[in-house]
Amino acid sequence: ERTRIKAPFDGVLQSVNVRAGERAAIGQTVARLVDLSRMEAPLRLPLASGAFVSDGDSATLREPGAEGRRWSGLVTRIAPEGDPQTRTLTVFVEVDQDAGADRRTLLLPGRVVAGRVLTNAAAARVIVSRGAVAGDRVLVVENGKAMPRDVHVSHHVQGVFAAVHPTETQWAVLDAGVSPGEMIITSNPTRIAFATPVVPVDATAPDSTGRAMTGA
Repeated sequence: ERTRIKAPFDGVLQSVNVRAGERAAIGQTVARLVDLSRMEAPLRLPLASGAFVSDGDSATLREPGAEGRRWSGLVTRIAPEGDPQTRTLTVFVEVDQDAGADRRTLLLPGRVVAGRVLTNAAAARVIVSRGAVAGDRVLVVENGKAMPRDVHVSHHVQGVFAAVHPTETQWAVLDAGVSPGEMIITSNPTRIAFATPVVPVDATAPDSTGRAMTGA
């Protein structure tokens, strides 16, 4: 009778924990209010991305599936430490939206989404087809032979880089181990013995099979 509780912001009342006439203890949660106009989603990125992802980078969230809805947002904060078990770093993406719009178009609490962050920091990297890497190692063609080379994979990306390979879409981004222009075995690296003689074939050539072929 003597108390009125006023929320500090507009939102949707999700739950009420105390009813009229009930006794409330100090610090007890009275209700849960959700502001749908500004939502925050955590995304796990490769641990190595901490070197170039920063606050203010643009991000896109999407529902699973090819026809899933999409929302645009910005990275507003980054977890101070990564997870050594999953080798990931958590960033938080904030999405501004019209809370009065059709709820079917809104990003709602509890929704499962995937995301992509576009960093403003540009850096040169070497990419190789994902199938070329086996256990942090690739096979490089040296003096006509398939030789092992240790590499460090920063992260993986999906896309088309026709200048490297005309049909490949899955790539491993390397921090070290392979220099631009070197030829590598692009598939089944575990099935070729070290020092096997090979005849390299340019994957971008019109009549290429896209692989470094083993020699007769």
